[in-house]
Amino acid sequence: MTVRRVHGCLAVLVVLGAFAASGAQAAAYIPEGSWGGYTAQVASGHFTAVAASWIEPTTSCTKQRSEASFWIGLGGSGNTSFYGPLQDGTDADCVGGATRDFAWYEAFPDGPVTIRHFQIHPGDSVSSTIVTTPYRATFRLRDNTTGRSYTHHLSLRLHPAATQTAEWVVEGPYNDAAPVWLLGAFTPVTFTAASATASGHTGTISDPAWQLYPEQIIDAISGSVAPSLLDAAGDSFTLTTDSLTVAP
Repeated sequence: MTVRRVHGCLAVLVVLGAFAASGAQAAAYIPEGSWGGYTAQVASGHFTAVAASWIEPTTSCTKQRSEASFWIGLGGSGNTSFYGPLQDGTDADCVGGATRDFAWYEAFPDGPVTIRHFQIHPGDSVSSTIVTTPYRATFRLRDNTTGRSYTHHLSLRLHPAATQTAEWVVEGPYNDAAPVWLLGAFTPVTFTAASATASGHTGTISDPAWQLYPEQIIDAISGSVAPSLLDAAGDSFTLTTDSLTVAP
């Protein structure tokens, strides 16, 4: 992909106090990073699966170079091993006034892999899953609108992968110094049917079997991205942009 993402530990957490999300035990914080959404963490053991669906939003091309990524993942926060995080999702890049939506997966520290000849369009319904065993990770993404899908199997050279966390995220570029790429403005995107599996137990984002952390992007240049509270079922939320304009 054109922009290298920042992975691994979240360096600085600013505690904001108690946060109620459909009864889940959640601690609210804002990471110094480029993620907006939810992270779940298990006290011991590993997540072995994560899933969600979303409608690919419309992304503005009012900025010359901007990006917005929509993905699910395992192992994106906390301790990492040779493989972690594992991520699967879609991306909208704006270069030279044109937006390109595409599908991708990543097993850090290997770079992101774009799924060639697999075009995504705004308004398409997308479903993604990542499943791991001690020796293999499987990435699956389906465009429910077109019926096209891909599956990729990855052998894990170091196992098990460090997947103590599961993520449902919108991500923007991380610019440590002068911004080169900016966060693209996008219409609200809703993650639905979101679930994770740990120790043989499958639950929603708000399942009490894990600790829940909401994440918010705060960017003085691009604007901010914040997740809504979870719905009553605990498996759906919406991410919106603030101070960002999406072209009609």
